[in-house]
Amino acid sequence: MKKTWTIAAAALLLGATLLSGCSAQEESFTFKEYTADAAQVQTLRLDVQDRRIEIVPSEKEQLLITYYESDTEGYDIALSEDNTLSMITQNNKSWTDFIGGKPSEEYRTIRLELPQGLLDSLDLTTTNEDLSVPAMSLAGSVSLRVNNGDI
Repeated sequence: MKKTWTIAAAALLLGATLLSGCSAQEESFTFKEYTADAAQVQTLRLDVQDRRIEIVPSEKEQLLITYYESDTEGYDIALSEDNTLSMITQNNKSWTDFIGGKPSEEYRTIRLELPQGLLDSLDLTTTNEDLSVPAMSLAGSVSLRVNNGDI
């Protein structure tokens, strides 16, 4: 009986030690901006995970994306030859980084300032967060997809 309790206590201690090493540490996030001339962008495509997307109409002739990145969470942003601006989640996390809490909402929000009526197409996808779109005009199609969040 004593041997069973010793093994159980050792297993519990080992499990607690392993989980304490996996606890979420506060990551350091850096504020970033991406600006593009609205005349160069016909299609805007965002495919992100665990990020809130806020769209704000802009009076400027530029498209502005503001966001935060860390060493393990970032984005691949590129403007293609067919004038499609894409922003895709890039993450360098190990499985232990998913244990624990999420970063604060400030770091999980992407804000898009879009000029009225200059885009042909808007394609936004996110998971586990909300998508906020105001009344605005676009020249073409809009596709909004949210998994486990609200539009």
